[in-house]
Amino acid sequence: MEARAVGTVFEVARLGVSTLVSVHEDVVEVRVGEAMERLTAGDRLRWTPEDGARRDSLWAEGAAAWRHGRLLADGLTLAEAAAIIERHAGGEILVVGERANREIVSGSFDLSRPQSALRVLAAAHGAKIYAAPALVSVLVLR
Repeated sequence: MEARAVGTVFEVARLGVSTLVSVHEDVVEVRVGEAMERLTAGDRLRWTPEDGARRDSLWAEGAAAWRHGRLLADGLTLAEAAAIIERHAGGEILVVGERANREIVSGSFDLSRPQSALRVLAAAHGAKIYAAPALVSVLVLR
């Protein structure tokens, strides 16, 4: 995958098996193999090995919320949300269960308290956490 800015503000995030390109201002050209997508402000492109490239809309209020210590999830998979929380957790978060890449997350999470954010995420999706603090947390979906 290749993303090229055409005078813009955008971000690229690698979240587990997903890669997301979110455009906040102007235009970004994204090439996936031979195909090219031209994204404008408010567009998001998600690529996974299983589904290929899918385009959707970016939740404007959630754009770059991580800069302010928040995860405002809208349309992320549970695995993607856990990957964002992991960046702030000081340890690894493993997500186990086939629903992890299908279960959709919406909500606001405080990234300054990653273990609390993980507990909220787990409770909202019926998952159980097994943890060795500061080393690894395992989120198991049933």
